[in-house]
Amino acid sequence: MDIGTSKWQNAVNQPIHMAEIAIRSTALLFDFQVQAARDLLEMQARSAAVFGIPDCSSLFNTADERARRLFTEGAEHLLNSTRRANETMAEMNRHLGRLVEQQTVGIAEQVRQGIDQLGRHTEQGLQQARDLVEHGVEELARAAQEARQQASEQPGWQQQTQPSRSIIEQPRSGDVPSRARKQENPRAAAE
Repeated sequence: MDIGTSKWQNAVNQPIHMAEIAIRSTALLFDFQVQAARDLLEMQARSAAVFGIPDCSSLFNTADERARRLFTEGAEHLLNSTRRANETMAEMNRHLGRLVEQQTVGIAEQVRQGIDQLGRHTEQGLQQARDLVEHGVEELARAAQEARQQASEQPGWQQQTQPSRSIIEQPRSGDVPSRARKQENPRAAAE
């Protein structure tokens, strides 16, 4: 547990401790007041017995200590139940946090494996395409070689040694417009 977490827990637990102290103090105060009321009523009953009224002071004298500490024990029971509930909730939160963490790690691993598998499939696909292109190029070269070989075996076939003319030919000097001719040869334009 790091220092930041312990400070946070102390900050959260401080109001809880203050509430426990307030509840215990209030319960103890109620027990004192109930005991004072019992003692007062017992004293009143004995005083009344002096004047001839039957003595009923034994009604207010409780032999059981638990009856005297009714509010204090009730408050302790309530605080213990609340503390156990808080501890149970904290434990559930820790287990839930671990479960979420494990699920996150599992999902991240599955995503990583999916990406790796996609990369392998892509690489295989590219390799297959490369093989197909290489095979196609080899087939085309072989077909071209066979076509040349068949053409050379036929009579009257000549292999062209001159480079072919380009599709766009340069204009001949007779085809050049007069203005262009003037620009090429300024002396001829002056004559």
